[in-house]
Amino acid sequence: MMEHSANGVWKKQLDGDLNGNYYAFQVKIDGKWLEETPGLVSFQISNHANGDTWNNIYVIYNARTTAVDYKLEGEWQLAVLGDTFYDSEEKIEQGSINVPPISMAIIFQE
Repeated sequence: MMEHSANGVWKKQLDGDLNGNYYAFQVKIDGKWLEETPGLVSFQISNHANGDTWNNIYVIYNARTTAVDYKLEGEWQLAVLGDTFYDSEEKIEQGSINVPPISMAIIFQE
């Protein structure tokens, strides 16, 4: 079982040769387990964390060989999709974002 430590970090130390092993985890929020999607990892950084100018940041990694439609709640601005970086406020995502195979997306709310 993982242990909660300082600054919201969860940790678990394993000893020995772990070559060839892997781990997976699921997240429980408000008593409900979030769906598990193999090959997809996402997380949100909220409330201007570490003094960031963006209020909420969502990072989505897609390790699958196919694109993934990732459901979104609310309106998000696109910062990175695949290997394209957006430096203006023109690209807005609502409802879902299509994350290309073996790539990532970074979206944010100001």
